[in-house]
Parts: sequence; C-alpha cells; structure tokens
Amino acid sequence: MGTNRLQNVSLPDNSLKGGGGFTFSDADTLIDSNNNTLRIEGLEVAEKTRILQKDRDLTLLPGTAGGDMANLVIPKFANEKGFTNVVYLTNEDGSPKMDTTGSRQLVRLKDDYGNDFSATLASQGLADINTYSSKSDIEKAAYGELFRADSAYEAGMTDWEVGAKLIKKATDAESGDYSKLIRKEALDEKQLASLYSERKPGESIEAYEQRQAVAKTYTTDLVSLRSSDRDIMNNSKHPLSTSWDVGTTGAMEGLYGIADMLGEKTGFDWMENYGEQNISRLRSKLENMPQVKLSALKPRLDDAGNTIGNEWDIDNVGEFFKFLGNNAVVSLPYMATTMVGAALAAPTYGASMLPIVALYTGQTWNEMEGEDKSATLAVAAGITQAVLDRIGLKGITGSFMSKDVVEKAVKGLMAKPGNTLTIDQARLVIAQATRKEAALLTGAAATVAKDQLKARNILRSLTKRMGVGSAVEGTTEAMQEATAYMAAVVGSDKVFNAVELQNRLLNATIAGGTLGGGFAIPGAAIDVGAWTDIAVRQAEADPNKLSRAGAQAEAELDESGYIPSIQNLNEETGIEIGRRKVKKPVSKRDQQKIDFLRLPQRKSGGVILADGTMSIQTETDGDYAARLAQASAIEAKYNIEAIDLSSKSVDQRGAESVASDKEMDTWQRVKRAWESVPALWRGSTRFIFSDTLQEKSRSLRKLADMFGANLQRTFSGVNFENRKKHLLTQYRNLVSTPAEYAQKAGFKTVDQAGISAIINSFGTWLGDKTGSNIEWDTLPADLKVHETWLRQYYSDVTILGEKLYADQKSAAKTNGKDFNVGKLNNYLMKYKSFNKAAIEKNRAKFIQTLMTTYKMSKSDATTLTDNILNQDTLSSEQDFNVGEGKFIPASHRGRTLGLSERKEFLEFMENDAFVNISNASKSASRFITYQEFLGEGNEKIAFHLNNAVKEGVPEEEVNRIARQMQDYLNAESGNYKRIKNASISKIQKNLGVWTTIAGLPLATISSFVELAITAVSVPPNIIFKEIRNASKEAAQAMWSTMTDPRWNSTNRQLSKEKRQARIKALGFFDWDVGAAQTTGATETTHGSRRLLDKYFRVIGLQQWTDYTRSIRASIADDYIMSHLDTIIDQRRSGVPKNNDVQESEELLRNLGINVNLLINLNMQQGPWSPQQTAEFDMMMLDAEFNFVNIAIALPNTANRPLFYQNQHLALFTQFQGFISTFTANQIPKMWGEYVKRGNPSLKYNAFAVMTTMIFLGFLSQYLKDLLKYGEPTPYLDPVEKIQRGIGASGLLGTGERVMNFVYPIYEQSSDNPAEWFFNTISGEAAALSNVSRVYSGAGKIIQGQPDKGLYAFLKTAPLIGPFNRLNRNISEGIFGKSEPIKPKKKEYN
Repeated sequence: MGTNRLQNVSLPDNSLKGGGGFTFSDADTLIDSNNNTLRIEGLEVAEKTRILQKDRDLTLLPGTAGGDMANLVIPKFANEKGFTNVVYLTNEDGSPKMDTTGSRQLVRLKDDYGNDFSATLASQGLADINTYSSKSDIEKAAYGELFRADSAYEAGMTDWEVGAKLIKKATDAESGDYSKLIRKEALDEKQLASLYSERKPGESIEAYEQRQAVAKTYTTDLVSLRSSDRDIMNNSKHPLSTSWDVGTTGAMEGLYGIADMLGEKTGFDWMENYGEQNISRLRSKLENMPQVKLSALKPRLDDAGNTIGNEWDIDNVGEFFKFLGNNAVVSLPYMATTMVGAALAAPTYGASMLPIVALYTGQTWNEMEGEDKSATLAVAAGITQAVLDRIGLKGITGSFMSKDVVEKAVKGLMAKPGNTLTIDQARLVIAQATRKEAALLTGAAATVAKDQLKARNILRSLTKRMGVGSAVEGTTEAMQEATAYMAAVVGSDKVFNAVELQNRLLNATIAGGTLGGGFAIPGAAIDVGAWTDIAVRQAEADPNKLSRAGAQAEAELDESGYIPSIQNLNEETGIEIGRRKVKKPVSKRDQQKIDFLRLPQRKSGGVILADGTMSIQTETDGDYAARLAQASAIEAKYNIEAIDLSSKSVDQRGAESVASDKEMDTWQRVKRAWESVPALWRGSTRFIFSDTLQEKSRSLRKLADMFGANLQRTFSGVNFENRKKHLLTQYRNLVSTPAEYAQKAGFKTVDQAGISAIINSFGTWLGDKTGSNIEWDTLPADLKVHETWLRQYYSDVTILGEKLYADQKSAAKTNGKDFNVGKLNNYLMKYKSFNKAAIEKNRAKFIQTLMTTYKMSKSDATTLTDNILNQDTLSSEQDFNVGEGKFIPASHRGRTLGLSERKEFLEFMENDAFVNISNASKSASRFITYQEFLGEGNEKIAFHLNNAVKEGVPEEEVNRIARQMQDYLNAESGNYKRIKNASISKIQKNLGVWTTIAGLPLATISSFVELAITAVSVPPNIIFKEIRNASKEAAQAMWSTMTDPRWNSTNRQLSKEKRQARIKALGFFDWDVGAAQTTGATETTHGSRRLLDKYFRVIGLQQWTDYTRSIRASIADDYIMSHLDTIIDQRRSGVPKNNDVQESEELLRNLGINVNLLINLNMQQGPWSPQQTAEFDMMMLDAEFNFVNIAIALPNTANRPLFYQNQHLALFTQFQGFISTFTANQIPKMWGEYVKRGNPSLKYNAFAVMTTMIFLGFLSQYLKDLLKYGEPTPYLDPVEKIQRGIGASGLLGTGERVMNFVYPIYEQSSDNPAEWFFNTISGEAAALSNVSRVYSGAGKIIQGQPDKGLYAFLKTAPLIGPFNRLNRNISEGIFGKSEPIKPKKKEYN
C-alpha cells in the first residue's frame, strides 16, 4: 500500500545533467551515485517540502516559505546554464573538506569555462550569503545587489530575475500574502498595456469602460511571456536604445521598400517578394518593440470614438525632454547618412547622396496603399526629402561669423596682391572659408578671435544659431512629412486624412524646431572652441608650450643660427675623428717620449727627465703641466692633437661598467633596480638617454636623436634605424616588383619562383658579359620569348649594382676609410645569399659540409652556422669573417669562402632572384649606415660619450650608457640574449608559429582601433580628405577582390601596388614592417615566414594594416605643406612668432624635417642641385614614414623596451609588438604633445581620437563575442565588459596586462599554490596556454571524455581556435556530450 502511494506521488526530475549519477536532494545538497550526501559550498536555500516514510506511513514535512519554488528553479538553472561539473573540495593536506556537521563533503558546481554556480547565484540575488560562502561569493553578491539597485545599469528582466521573482512570489504566497495570486496573467506586456491604455480611435466610451472592467481582472505584477527590455506596462526600460532601434529599423524598411518597388516595376518577382517579406518582418518587429514617447499629440475623440482633432499629450517638462531625446535618436541614422553623403558629395560627384534618396524613396513607397503605386512620385518624394535634409543639416551646422568679421575678411581678400575677384565673388569665398582663414584675412586674427569670444558675441551667436536652426529644421521636417504623405496619397489608393496630416506636421514642426534650436548649443560650443583655438594660436609664442627637446632646439638656433641635422652631426663627427688621427708616422724614439710624458701625474715631489733612462718620481701640479707641454711640443711636429686621457672606446667603458656593477652593495643594487623600472615601458634608447642626462650634455642629446630615443626632437634628420630602412627601400624600388615582371612574363599569378628560375637561367648564360659584349641574338629559345623583360631586368639590376658600389664607396670615403674593393661584372646577377630556411632545416648537414670543405673545427662551424641563422646582419658569405660571425659589410669584393660557387653548398643558397637583390641591398644599407652612425669599433659613439664626460656627466653614468648601447646594438643585429641551445631555440620558435596561427584569427577585428588613430593630430579640413581616401581605398580593394579572388593574382597585386603606391614607395610592403612585425610574431623559424605571410593575408590583418597605413600616407603631404605654409607666411610677414608657428615648427621637426632647409628649398629661385634633390627626397621619405608610424605603431629595436628583444622571454612577449610600441611612443606622445602642450584644436583632436578608440574597442570585442559565442559573452558582468572594452582600445597600453593580473576578467580555479602558479604563468604566455590545453585534452580523452578532449585540441587549432561555440558543436557532434568524471573518494584513517 505504501509503495503504491509513493509511486503515485509525481516528483520532478532532480538529476544533475552531464552524468555522474548526481541528483539534487534539495537546491543546496547533492547525492552521488553511492548515496553519499554532498553539500554545495556557498549556497543556503529555503527548505522544500519533504515526504518522510516510516514503516508503511508517509508523513508530509512542510518546508519553509519559497522553498519548493527555489528547489525547482535553482536545479533547473544549474542544468540549463551548464553548471554540471561537480568539483570535490579538499583541504591543504588533501583530506576532504567537510561542512560544519562533519557529515557532508563540500563541493562546487562549475560550468565548462570555470565559472562558479554559487557565486553566480549570489550575484543574481537567488542565493543568500552564509557560513559556507567564499570571499568571491560575498563580492559577487555585493556587486549583484548594487547592480540590481542601480537603475542606470538596469538591463531588463533576465531569466535570472524571472527566477528570483518566481521564488519571491512563492515566498509571499506561502507567507500568507495571497492577494497577488487571484488575478489572471496577460499573455505579455503588450496585451497588458493594451488593456490599461487610454481610449483608442474607434472606441466608444461604453466600450472603453467595458475594457477597463476586464483589465481589473488581470494582475499588473506578472505576464506569462516576460521580456527583459520593458516594464510591465510595455514601456521601454531603455528608451534611447529602443529609439535607435526604431530609427534603424525604419531606415532598413525604407531600403527594402526600394527592392519591393524595383521588383514590382521590373517584373522581377524574387526581388519583389524579398522586399515584401522583409518589410513585413521589420513592421512586425516595430509593432513588438516596447513603447517610447515619439509623439507630442494624441487624437481627440468624440463619444463614439471618431477622431475630431489633436490634443496635447505632454504632462510635464521631463516628458517633453524624453519626447525630444527619443526623436533625436530616431533621426540619427538619417542624419548620419545625410552627413556622410554630404561630406563625400564632391569627390563622388553626388553619388554619395544616393543612399539617403533610396531610403526616403522606399519609405514613401511603403506608405502607399493599393495595387497601383507610382514609383515616379516615390522617387520624386525621396529626392525632395533628401534635399530638404541637406538644407536642414546646413542650417544647423553652418559657420556663423559676425558681419563685422565677414566684411573685414572680404576687404582683406580684395586687397591681396593679384586679386581678380569681384566683391560678390569675394563674399562667396569668405562664406565658404574656415574661421581661421577668415580671421587671417582681416590682418588682425588674434584681435578678431578675442572679440568673438566676448560674452555678448557668444550670446549673439547662440541666439542666431537657435533661431536659424529652429526655423530651418522645423520647416524642413514639416515639409518632409508633407512631401511623403502627399506623395503617398496622390501616388496610390491611400485616403487623405486631414487630422492625420495635421498630427504629423505638428509633431514634425515641434520636434524639428526644438531639436534644431537645441543643436545650436553644441554648434555654439564648437564655435567658441574654434575661436579659442584661433586666439591661442595667434598669441605670441609661449615657451612653456615647447617640449624639452623643442626648447633645446630653440637654444641651438639662438646660439649658432641654425639647427644641425643628424646627417650634419655624423659628417662633423667623422671629420673631427679624422682630424685627431696621426697625419705623419711618428718615430719610435718620439713615440716612447710621448708615452712617457703622458703618464698619469704622481701627486707630490718633482720630475726627473734622464736621457735614455726616463723615469718619474712624485711631482707637483706645475711639474705635471710642464711635462704635458713637452709632450705637446713633440706631437706638434707630427700634427697630432693633444691626446685626451679621458678618451675611451665603447668596449672599454662597457667593461668598466660591468666591473663597477659587481662592486655594488645590496642597497645600491636595490636603488639601481628601482631606477630601471621605466625600462618596462619605455623604448630601449629612450630609457638609455633619459631627459635628465640629456639636459646635462649636448653630446648625449645628439646620440639620443641619432638613435631614435626622443619622442620630440632637437636635431632633425634620419635616425639610425630609419636610415638603414630608407636606403633599403630606395634600393629595392630601383627594381620592378615581382608582380610587374610577372605581368611582363605573362604569368597569371605572381609565381616568384618561376620568374626567378628564368632569371637564374639567364644569369648563367650571361656570365661576365656586359654592355655591347652581350649577344642577345644568341639567347636560347626558352629565354628568347622573355627577352624584352629580361633586358629591362638586366638594366634595373645593373643600375642598382652600380649605385650600391658608389654609395658604399662614398660612405667609406666620407668617414675617412679606404674602400679597397674591386668591382665584379654582373655582380647582382651572380649574387647568392643564404637560404636560411634550408640551413635551418638541414643544420647538421650544413655544419658537416663546412667542416669537410673548409677543414673547420666543429665548434667554429657550429658558431658560424648559429650566427648565420640568428643574425639579421648576416645575409650572405660577404657579411662575416670565417668562424667569427663578425660584421664586415662590403659588396662587390671577392668571396671569402666561395660557398655560392661550390656545388656542395648550392642547396643552402637562395635561388629567389628578388630575395637575393633584397639581401644584397640590405648588406649595402647596413654598411653605409654603420659607417655614418658607428664608425670603426663604434668610434663615433665613443667620441660623443667622451665629450659627455667633458660636459660634466659622471663617468660612471657614461660607462653605463656605453654598456646599454652595446646591448642595444646587439639587439638590433639579433645578438641580444640569444638562446645558445639550438634545439630549445627551435622548439620555442615552432611554438611561437603554432600559437600565432591558432591564436590570431580575430586579430583584424582587434585592430579596428587603428582606424581612429589615423586621424591623430590631423586638422579637420584634412580629415575629410582622409575619409574620402579611406572610402575610395576600401571600395577599390573590395572590387579588386571580387573581380579576382586569387590572393596571389598578378592583376590583383598590381592593382594594390598602384592603389597603395605611396606606402610601397615608403617601404611598407616588406616582411620586416608587415603584420608579423606589428603583432610581435617575429621570433619564428625562417621556414615559417612565408607561411605566416600568407596566414596574415588570409585573416585580413596584412590588408588592414596596409589599408590604415595607406590612409595615413595619403594625407602626409597635405599635413606637412599645411604646417610649412603657416611658417612661411609668418617669416614673409616679419611678424613675431606665434603659438601657431611654434607648434608647426615642432611638429615638423618631430617628423625629422629640417625646417630651415625645407623653407630655403621652397623659396629658392632656380633648379635644385642633385645633392639638394637627394637630400629633399630622403627628408620627405623619412617625414612621411614617421607620419605614418606616429599613428600605426611599427615596432623596432629602439622604440620598445629592450626585454622584448630577449629570446628567453619570447613566449611571454609574443603578440605584444604593437601594444608595447604604442605604450612607449603613441600614448606619451598623445598626452605630452597634444593634450598637455598642444593648442586647443590639438587637444580636441586627441580627445576625439581617444573617444573613438574606446568606441571601436567595445565594438571589436562585441563582434568577437558574436563570432565566438553567437551572442554577447555570457561570462562577463557589465564592469568586466567595460574593463575589457577600454583595454581593447589600447589606451591602457601594456598596463592592461597588469590590470588584468590584479583584477582578472576571467576566473581561474586552482586547487593549490603550484596549480595557481602554473595557471598564472601559462595565462601570461599564449604558447604555454596551448601546451596546457593539449595536455588537458589528452587527459580528458584518457578519462573517457573524448568530446572535452577534442574541444581542448580544437582550441589550439589554426584559424578556428577562438571560436568556442563552433569547437563545442564539432566536438559534441562527433562524440556527444560526455558525463563529468567524479574523483575517487579518498579513504583516511
């Protein structure tokens, strides 16, 4: 009997999904498959009703209020939200962690991402804090309480909130409050709101009263289908967000209307059906949106419900502002489309206005009724509304200059020399001019600007703007409504309704007029800002607005009348060093005397000079001076400058610094470590040459600018790393690209290997023949078909070869060095560089071949091989001494080993002709740059360091600089902190490649913020050109891709090279400045570089980087010439320098431009000399290159922290290339140069750029969430999303890693300190995270969870790694969802 009674009791299924045999005894207690009771830590839930059986009797034990509902809701959430993984908790000693009764082991429920169920419930208000709650539970609960209480962050009724409300309702009912339970529930908020709404058109008073009686039978607490975006009466919780949805949905409906219209009129049924279906879908969406206040009027009804007019429907001021705000947001999609169309109207010849015309045409078409609609009237109405929009936009955004300013500007324009304008034409020109242009024409710009900023003029301007804006916008909005309505009536069966038209016109006039007047406020603010900028710019130059480097540049100018460039300094240094060298050989006897006389001073006593037995005893200062004078007299015979006893080489100083550091005590080491903290975020050379050191010494200021240490410059010119890069670019650009030769050869794709094979075959045939000795008629048949382009190729490489030789010879001569190098015929046709990928692949064979062929020891052969593979400076056999790997750059000389000419080494030599040309050019570029900047044995650096000592810098500090410069130069050449073990190095590099292709598929989306940075420091008039260029570039790129999708298509590559010719000329098409360099994925194997190059193209990152660089490069000349014009105008006028000119000078100098030289060239009468032309070309190349890099960070050795070059840390610094450079350069530059010291417009620009970066940061993360999860991430709360979005903007720089370490966004579960340490380390190293995932996946498979194992593997797979939902669907689709593994219970005695 009792058994039957139990079987008839219907109980819910309380099992925990995911397997393992767990069931819920109640919401906070589990029972495992062995009938052991487990307590869920962190949960305290009301008790449910229980049925107890004793013998054959059943007893009902009532639970506490709300307990039954809680025990239904909470297990349901655990299963539906995926919190199905049971984690057994243990104490530190490994014993089970028990509850306070000691009878139940504590457990936690986790989802597959490690999120904790108890903490989540606490944060959502479904569980109370109790003695079992952890610190995390308490924090989550506190946060959740604040979040739910803060209406500003209210996100609507989520399913968690529904659950909480169900529990509360049950608790109220079971506590005796039954009054809320007897009413019916409406289906949804829309039905409930309809029941309680005011009287509707067509509804009599009697019908309204009956509806109200029915409404009272419905509860206003709940509805059956609850939505989270509205309150219970269907009012939007987020009216502005809903208004935006209304606006965008209405706009999209208009565009689908165009499809419907075109389909109907052309008989294209598919298009017509497509349009109708989507119109119907969007109208349904609009109908189901929550209510927002969009009308200020409501229909006035008679007793029968007939509409007899309109009446006011605004109860208070607050509601009126809601009405205005909602309408303003609804109009934003239309305004934005109109503004973009208007901005691009000129360059697109009006085509940019087509979208807004189409939008209004479609809306008019959709409003028409019946079968016989007029497309002609719809189009006419669309055009009319677009024109009215344009008029309204101009009315509220136009410039409002006072009549007095206009007249003065017109008078100034008419008085300009050579003016041919009439007075009316002049007024038209001024009407289109900027405020600054007009103010300058008055001849008293500063006075005019200050006058415009007087309170009465600001008020006058505001009043005028409000009046014009209100009148224009109110009128145009009303006319738009009338146009659309009347076109719909006349062009279709729509019946004219005077009351409806009146309602629409009044609403449009009220909203449009009020908003138009309201737009006067930001317009007036912009006006004030613009006049403030002019007033500040035209004021006398303020020295406090100069940077430290800028002030020192002015001091240089005051002292010597000019500011030398880096190239001037290098030449002067070379001459000075040469002057100090011996001019005539010194006799052995005199050299002994000089050495003796220059011995250090003995501090007391006298000097004894004995012929033949020279010796020194103690001496006085006077005796010492006399001895030095004798030495100088001897030296004068040989034209030797007096030897400076403080002169030391860089190696000497570096060694002394190392020795000094070994003598430091603990306190000194702590102090040194503290002083070195900025090295974590500053560029390597900027850290070496601190501002404090540069203030002490002009020589250190020279070195700082020479090696790219300063964000702001004292000395213009090209720095060390840029010089090497620019020379290489100029050399490479002398030879046509592979795509150009592929086209000439008739190749459909850029088959570089195929073209190279033809070139190499031609080179073999050519041999040493040159010029007229080449018998072209004897070309083999297979080469004869390519004769035309081979002639061009031969001409290109011959010209390049001659230039490489001449430039290197000139550099050596300028530096006082002999260049005893013979010329080789057809040098570049024969040149072979190392194929490092082949050497890397067969390293052991290469070492053995060196040993066998050249009788090297294994040690020497191994050292040489490692140097070849690790040093970028070693491209060919001409770049090293045997066994040493030391750099001896010189081309055209006899080969040291002749490797390329020996068949044993052919497999290790590069066969790609274009790579060989590039490597030969690299070798020459390095040689020239090293001659210019370093000299023999780094003598030029030593020269400046020795002078720094004379200028008062302590020798210890100078020695430390020498050692740091050694580290920098080692890093620049690939020799800094190298991993000596070849196997470990190879493993690390392969890990880096794997992590790159698995972890960066979404890197392009993350790079969206770069688009905002392209506008940094750019004036508004140039920004519009930038927008135009960006649109043109994007359209051409998409068209090129659509017409020829092959990534290596010849036509597509040529199209890109033509489209992006400027960045090609600047050298941005090369590997060493490509996407791999910007992301920091450079510590890779040589064999993987082409793979990564293709990978970054597949994911679009290379194209995006080229796109943003191309945008920036396209406005570089305009930017430079704009600032140059400002300076020239001031110098021609002879007026004192103002802030505008001072800022322009500093901005140009920071680009590396020698301002005085550029002005002199600009004003020079007659042609430039070849030297002037070459100097100008290099200066502009460098300036444009720097202008691009100011926005799009390009990592190099100097501009990011030195530890990023440390191969031992490569796993931790991977993917940090861009952000580390951005932190070291762009962020401090944006703050110091623009925000802190910039004139007002630069400050506004910086603020706008930073705001846009944050917006794009949030947008990129949202898009990535959609790709990963198919929805916004469910695993972050709002504060964490804000933290993530701001971090994604890049404005936190590398500080984001610190913030995420201290305040981690994603929780990690660690059972012990060792596991915490490993999780933390792997979390900071992407490669180790991948290794950890593979290890974890293998473990899951072994444990019988193949789906989870495969999921872990897929997380490390190329291209699909970040796509969580896809990976989970694949793994569960193959293996199904496995049950969680319960750990074995340990037995303790």
